[in-house]
Order: sequence, then structure tokens, then C-alpha cells
Amino acid sequence: NINPNGYTVVFPAVSGYIGADTVAAVLSSGMYDSDEISLLIDIGTNGEIVLGNNKWMYSCSTAAGPAFEGANIRNGVGGIKGAIDKVFFDNGVAYTTIGKEKPLGICGSGIVDAIAGMLSAGIIDETGRIPGEDEIEDIPETYRERIVRIDGINSLLLVPADESAVGTDIAITQKDIRELQNAKAAIAAGVKTLVKRAGIKLEDIDRVYLAGGFGNFINIDNALKIGLIPKELKGKIESIGNAAGAGAVEGLLSADMLKDAEIIKNRIKYIELS
Repeated sequence: NINPNGYTVVFPAVSGYIGADTVAAVLSSGMYDSDEISLLIDIGTNGEIVLGNNKWMYSCSTAAGPAFEGANIRNGVGGIKGAIDKVFFDNGVAYTTIGKEKPLGICGSGIVDAIAGMLSAGIIDETGRIPGEDEIEDIPETYRERIVRIDGINSLLLVPADESAVGTDIAITQKDIRELQNAKAAIAAGVKTLVKRAGIKLEDIDRVYLAGGFGNFINIDNALKIGLIPKELKGKIESIGNAAGAGAVEGLLSADMLKDAEIIKNRIKYIELS
């Protein structure tokens, strides 16, 4: 139902895992046209990572997206109304939800907040282990009653059943923490692999762009706290939202930008992590 003279434009892809969306994100970020070394992290279904500047670029894809989008998380949901998107630990547990609705689950940014907060509050140690109900004497008293067993797994209760929109407890389980550790380790390993392949150090990176819905809402300090983003990049990070969508718009509006998309595609070298 468009003008019969209209046409479809498809951006070029680099590989099966670094597709047209990543090329579009690089285009809209402007990193391909700069002397500065930039790092783009787009966390969606997968975690696509691009490192480089106007002379060279390396990319990889990590299987990290599902945990950040709520998959394989007990109470995980996408970024929908009622999703817990922020969690605070300040002499108790507080949270906000998308749309200020009654909570029905927890989305990626909330999961990162919750686990970073558990670490800061002394509920978990650096290994991510939640202590059992019989070994909570080292946990601050404020949080002890929230340590429960759910489905036979040690968990931290965030929202009791009578306060949730789904009529069941909303919690972070030990399994959830392990899922997030796998996902964040995949992202961190991808970044370090590209840095090594480029022959530079983390400190040489001038800018870090976080793209995608998750990247737009994540608390950057908490992402650094849990090691999702290497601590050497602190102070260089900015969220750029739906960079792939913005790049698609630029490509439709400008023939020059479409040419630049081809340049980007040819410059990016794909590194196969598997």
C-alpha cells in the first residue's frame, strides 16, 4: 500500500551474525567516520560488538541477548508495561516499573540493577552465590527475611505474591544470577577479544556506544559494577538508543549514507568467536 514508484532498500550485511542492523547502527553512530577509536555494543537478541574507526573495524557476535531480554530468567519479561526496570538497595529494596504499573516481572535493566545491588549490599559475594537461609548471619538484617527458597533454589524475594500483578512471588534466583553471569561474560569476552585482535588496550578506546532498547535504559554504573562493561571504559560510555533504526532512516533519506553503509560493510572484519 505504498506509492507504486516506491522501492525497498536493504542494508548490506557483513556475515550471518553481523547483519544489516549492525551496519546501520555503525552508520548512525558516526564511528566509521572518526579518527577516534570507538566501541559499539548493541544488546538485542544477540550481543553485537564493533570496535574501530575510519581506518579499520573488527566485529563479533555473542549469544548474550536472551538473558538481558528476560529469557531463561524465572520472572524475566521484555521491556513491557509492568516490568521492573530499576531496583534500588538502600536499607531495603525498592523498584520502579515501566508505566508505573503493578509489577509482573523484571526486564534486563532491572536484572542488572538487582544483581549489582545484591553485590553492593553484601547479599552475594563476588562469585554470585546466594547464601542459604541457615547461613545468612553475614547479610545485613534488612535483607535477611528476603532470602527464601523458591523451586528448591536460594533466591532473593523482590515482590511478594500479594503485591505482584501475576499473583506469584517475583524474585532473583541463584539460577538467574548464573544466567546473567554467562551473558555478561560473553559480552566482556567479546570486547576483550576484539581489543586483542586490534592490537590495542582497553584504555586506548575513546568512546563506547551502547545501542538497542536494553542499552538505552541500563544503569551504566551497575553495568560496570558487575563487569558487563570493563571498568577501564568508565567515563567514556553513552547510550544512543535505537541506533539501527536511526541508521535505517539515514539510509532511506540519503544516497550518500547508503554508499557509506557499503564502505562500513567492506571495512568490518568479522571475528568468529565459536
